[in-house]
Amino acid sequence: DEKGWKSNRIIFTNDPFDPNQISFEGIDVIAEEDDDANLLITSSKTNLILENRTKIFIGKRIFGDKKKKKNKFQLIYDFKDRDGLVLTRRINRKNINNIELQLQPQFLINRAILGKTYSYKNSQDKNINFSDLFGFNIKLKTVNKNWSFDSSNDLSTLNTKRIFSGLRHSAAFRKNFSIPIIQDSSFNIFTTYRSRAWNGTIGETEIKSAIGGFIEKTHFFRNGEVNNNLNIRIGTAKYESEKLENIEMTSLWRSSIFASLDSEYQIWKSNPENLDKMKKRLLSPVFIHPELVIRSNINSAYFKYEDGSDQSFIKLSIGPELRLGKLERNLLDYTKLSIMPGIKIKDGNSPFKFDNAIDLKTLSIGFMQQIYGPLMFDINSNLNIDNSSENYGEYYDTKLGLLWHKRSYEFGLYFHPNNDSGGLYFRINGFKFGNSVNPEF
Repeated sequence: DEKGWKSNRIIFTNDPFDPNQISFEGIDVIAEEDDDANLLITSSKTNLILENRTKIFIGKRIFGDKKKKKNKFQLIYDFKDRDGLVLTRRINRKNINNIELQLQPQFLINRAILGKTYSYKNSQDKNINFSDLFGFNIKLKTVNKNWSFDSSNDLSTLNTKRIFSGLRHSAAFRKNFSIPIIQDSSFNIFTTYRSRAWNGTIGETEIKSAIGGFIEKTHFFRNGEVNNNLNIRIGTAKYESEKLENIEMTSLWRSSIFASLDSEYQIWKSNPENLDKMKKRLLSPVFIHPELVIRSNINSAYFKYEDGSDQSFIKLSIGPELRLGKLERNLLDYTKLSIMPGIKIKDGNSPFKFDNAIDLKTLSIGFMQQIYGPLMFDINSNLNIDNSSENYGEYYDTKLGLLWHKRSYEFGLYFHPNNDSGGLYFRINGFKFGNSVNPEF
């Protein structure tokens, strides 16, 4: 009609092949232009359909440039700061004079059920009042030509007596510039409060506060058939964090110079196949080419501390990454294996726990394997292989994943055993016929 288009039922899909693997079914659909000539498609009822079999109701949806009026609710699990299950309300981002603001109010379900809190270790008082049942997350971002500012403020309570024990803050100001010799670089100023840090087999530690700045230079270049990425940082900052020997806090200035070089050399890669075979690919949105690559990493640093101590180290890691299979068959038709041993040579020790160089001999392992059909297993971990270390034989930074991977969509379950955290994700793959997409393999 004169106001737009209407349909009792319409199907949307991202899949260019038929039958599609995923689609959205819209019921009672209206398509019309808003005052700014943007096309808006409103579906009063929407179903997510997987493999033309499984139908999941996802409510009213608006497709187009207009922001959704309804706020989104979701459940998250945060045992360390919020005692468990949390209901969050995600509010749409607001732009005010080039400042992007995102707010997320939270209701702490487990804390309400328990009637107590165990998240504040330095407090003997476990009792709560009404304001302890609510949290808030505030993110702010602004970009102006060659500089940007980001700030994140996470509150696990609105109780004014616990406000500083429940706050985690980080902010960064970044300005790009160009000067002779080092050319394009960036100047960074940062602050943080109660920031978590992980350091190998030492595990989790906390940086209570930090303020400082650094100059950073990143440069990508090719040397023959070798791809290289160089990163250099020079800066100074004042940290208040846990001591190396115990959990007491110490506050010191630290000056630092850091450099890293990542390199990649492709030894072998299979020949590409005819694009017409894409119709047979049910398990991947992109072509998978078996290959053998050698990767290496060199990083070094020198830290000088206010108390007169210093620390320096250099680490070299090198190893192969092998991909076999093309995900064309249902059984064991894709394998990715990477093995990278590393050795670190150090001099001196840090007075802090979070940046002391440990795990002098390591083995990094990555393994992904198709089990059957779209079901895949993924593991990444690091092993301390220094037999002179008290942490010899310990694993760290371990991630376990179980994936359901198809051409048009994927979802997976991940678990991090070292810090007892995990997550579930769902992703719809994009298809751009003018440009290939980056594979996740």
